[in-house]
Amino acid sequence: MNVRSSNDENTARTPHGWRDALLAVLTGVLAMVVTAALGLWAAGAAGLPGGAFPAVVAAVVVMAAGGSVGLSGDAGSLVGTQADLSVLPLSVTLVGALLVARGFLRPLHHRAVAGGRELAGWAGRVAALWIVALIVLSLIARHTFTLSAEDLTGSEAADLLGEDPKIGFRAEIPLTLVFGLLWLAGVLVLALIVSRRAPLPARLLRFQEAVRPA
Repeated sequence: MNVRSSNDENTARTPHGWRDALLAVLTGVLAMVVTAALGLWAAGAAGLPGGAFPAVVAAVVVMAAGGSVGLSGDAGSLVGTQADLSVLPLSVTLVGALLVARGFLRPLHHRAVAGGRELAGWAGRVAALWIVALIVLSLIARHTFTLSAEDLTGSEAADLLGEDPKIGFRAEIPLTLVFGLLWLAGVLVLALIVSRRAPLPARLLRFQEAVRPA
């Protein structure tokens, strides 16, 4: 009987674990993917050649989560290519931030106080699964398009180029992980600060009214 009571107390003290973290991350990522896919579909990107639509969707989600996607090109020895990509899909970012924050806060509701170590461990579980999600998205977010030199420049210029130009994109995994974790940290800290139902460490309770206005 005492063992059962002890187990119940431990369960009550740790209401959040890997399953809750997985739910929070999956909910946020899937919402971002759906939002990006709908936006790109409405813009006509579903007809991109070579089955590039999933890769483009993944690239948009990566950028929305603070990641980095680079462009590359090859137009032969006579022509140089240089491109840069700097886009922040705000609608995708907002949906992901709201749902990840909601999943992070949900197990913490209805409690007045939580230890700093407990909050750090909970955030660490979410961050670990977020890293996995970013890696998977980054591996998908890469594609190369082959263009027809004759269609672009005419037959004479195409003979000079000697080969069809190529342009592609790919997520830069190291930068994506760094900036993606910074993005997640900002979302979690902001959610913890502004939510009036989320617990704070005991030493920070005196600042509750200052940082959480009605």
